[in-house]
Amino acid sequence: MQLQDEPGIFQRIAFSPDGKLLATIGPFDDRSETHQTQLWNAETGQRIGEFAPVQAGFLVTMTFSPDSRLLAISEGWDGKDANVTVWDVQTKRKFAVCEGHTSHISSILFSPDGRIMASGSGDKTIRLWPIPAVQ
Repeated sequence: MQLQDEPGIFQRIAFSPDGKLLATIGPFDDRSETHQTQLWNAETGQRIGEFAPVQAGFLVTMTFSPDSRLLAISEGWDGKDANVTVWDVQTKRKFAVCEGHTSHISSILFSPDGRIMASGSGDKTIRLWPIPAVQ
């Protein structure tokens, strides 16, 4: 199986913990100011949704929650829009926005129970964010 989109490079990919979904950020090319985060069925290769665009040129990382119900995506650089947006995978809507870093966010990770998310930043801090339960 091969996932294909418009010409460009997929910069980030992440499997959901249950193995059913694949998230991609891209494609990246020199002409675009934003890049789409897309969700794929990992078994069929079919695109099943997308989230709001990510600004081009910003360091981006992403991860799924342990129950595969949320997708956290970071973006921003040197305090400009440096945040983590948490998306509800089923509804494709924003679930939470975590703001406070003053530099790029280089890593994000959920705790094993999914109730806390950690983000590491170029501002030399690690922040812990409480994540409410998905209804």
